[in-house]
Amino acid sequence: MKPLKICISSTFLDLKEYRENAIKACEIFKAHSIVMEMLYSSYQSPIEASLGLVREADIYVCILGQRYGSVKEGFEKSITHLEYEEAQKLGKPSYFFLATEYLERETQLQNLIDEISQKYVYLEVLSPHELLIGLMNTLRNDFYQELKLDSKYLEELEKKYLHDSWHEMSMEFISHLKTSEILKKYEEDFLGLSQMLDYIHESYDRLESDLYDLLDKVNLDKSKLDQIPYYENPLINRDWAYVNIGFHNWKAALQRDFYNIKVRLLEYECQRNNDPDLIAELEKARHDLKENIALCYVD
Repeated sequence: MKPLKICISSTFLDLKEYRENAIKACEIFKAHSIVMEMLYSSYQSPIEASLGLVREADIYVCILGQRYGSVKEGFEKSITHLEYEEAQKLGKPSYFFLATEYLERETQLQNLIDEISQKYVYLEVLSPHELLIGLMNTLRNDFYQELKLDSKYLEELEKKYLHDSWHEMSMEFISHLKTSEILKKYEEDFLGLSQMLDYIHESYDRLESDLYDLLDKVNLDKSKLDQIPYYENPLINRDWAYVNIGFHNWKAALQRDFYNIKVRLLEYECQRNNDPDLIAELEKARHDLKENIALCYVD
């Protein structure tokens, strides 16, 4: 399968870092980014080259910031605007990101944004980093079968968030383990935590009876405890909400997080290995995530 070709359309001066992060998102997924500054040739005009990029692409990504862009002689619209119209004419899958750090925009650009909003929902991003995350999530959600994740990116994540973390512990998690090993380890860890919370809950429920047994052993009158209202009795009322509701919601949240991780990892694994068993496991994980997405315990 050939790598996806993604056309990144935007003005340059106000969105340089955004463009760089859009290119980085393509590199992470081993997609081919095609951008205006890389593909000009001596025999093509800027307009011809730009529209050629859109025609060549499988996906059209447009980033909008502050500037409308220059309008070439003989044309009434900017290159970005013409690229947008070409993508629509060709029916290219199109995605739009609006850099919200710019509070004021050129009038022509605002008119273009208003035109786009009639057909598409654009994603607002506060920074180039948010653009990177937003584009990665968009590509992963809509094109995970066509994309390949660059393992170097996972290794960078591991180094940044695990090896160099504040606790100075060296942990092997992403790049050194197989997907099945990661999921098995997480399930075992979650089961252990779940059992610990259940044990604490059971111990909490035994506090009052254990106290009565202790009073019997030292021949003290335990009936006096019955004179204390339950809401003033710390053995009954203390941290009741945490133990009886909070623990359950914590476990449910962790379970949802696990299903989410499982779905994502299995998506990446299915990209590399078209194994029917893996595909079936992915579909089950998606079903489990949907079943648990709204699970919540209340008083």
